[in-house]
Amino acid sequence: EYEKATTRYDESLQLLQRIPRIRHDDIPICTEPIQVEGRKKIIRCLLNLATCKLKIINTLVNGKKGKKSLKKSKAAESKDLAKNTIKICTKALDILQSTDGMEIKFFAKAHFRRGKAHQLLKNVAGAKNDFYSALKILPSDKAIRKEYMATKSILKERAVGERKIF
Repeated sequence: EYEKATTRYDESLQLLQRIPRIRHDDIPICTEPIQVEGRKKIIRCLLNLATCKLKIINTLVNGKKGKKSLKKSKAAESKDLAKNTIKICTKALDILQSTDGMEIKFFAKAHFRRGKAHQLLKNVAGAKNDFYSALKILPSDKAIRKEYMATKSILKERAVGERKIF
């Protein structure tokens, strides 16, 4: 029920953003523990929202194949969801960078999920950069390493193919 979860996370984000002095774009940024905890909740909502959108895209892509017109609309919808996921992860990274005392795993998750969205949009260079950033943060994570190596090999194959053309 990823659509339902997406709606709930959107609602949670709207409610959290209404709390005074919790927003990351408030001037001056409040660094009291309660406000930092509030920002952590915002980041969790953003990252979980990104995960739900990625799962919805996987469902659309791997779902039952129908008519061509339906297939095109699914492709357009998945592309829009991937772009939205990139925006969500970028927003999470902006919040993380503007707030001290955040857990390092949040940075890795945001980069990894943004990399997955880039991958779905066939932006292999962007995906590789995000996976590399996540890998620098959590070098022992097998999923990050696997995705990084896969995108790296795709870029290498493309470079070999371009050399053959020229």
